[in-house]
Amino acid sequence: MLAVIGAGWCRTGTYTLATALTLLGYGPCQHMVDVAADPDLARRWRRRLDGEGTWDDVYTGYRSAVDWPTSTVAAEVAQAHPDARVVLTARPAADWYRSFHRTVLADGQDTGADPELTEVVGRAARRALGPHGADEDGWTRAYAAHHARLVASVDPGRLLVWSVREGWGPLCRFLDRRPPRLPFPRTNDTAFFLRHAPPPR
Repeated sequence: MLAVIGAGWCRTGTYTLATALTLLGYGPCQHMVDVAADPDLARRWRRRLDGEGTWDDVYTGYRSAVDWPTSTVAAEVAQAHPDARVVLTARPAADWYRSFHRTVLADGQDTGADPELTEVVGRAARRALGPHGADEDGWTRAYAAHHARLVASVDPGRLLVWSVREGWGPLCRFLDRRPPRLPFPRTNDTAFFLRHAPPPR
């Protein structure tokens, strides 16, 4: 059963959030890299995005989940897990698009030969984009709409809108956890992505 749902899109600090949640005891945390590494999980996600199966099919064994495909259906996942806290990672739209364009879009969403993963990535992207055009303006509008939708649909008492720049404090207060005696993790920035995409597990 999920205890924390990461509702922010890729390139909003989701890998950093996954690392932080694991350090706070909310691991294993499912990230897109886990879906990419597990063809069976990708297959189960493809079925779930088709409206088949259950959320247990994709989240069994995980205590938290972040990044795509989770964040593209975050409102539905939150409704199915009413006791879970929701963390909406945020950054200014222009900064987000610049990172997204230089990494995910530039990478062409190349998923290799795995057709299930290709389908999952494509469907997640289409859900994220919605009715907006696939240009900078369209993606930026879709990004803003996603944030507005989450803020409107999730009870404020279980939602944290948070930037990784804020570090441990707000996140730990929201989750009622004592901050670890460790530096706050900083992972998978644009330079790292360009050197190592996809990021190592």
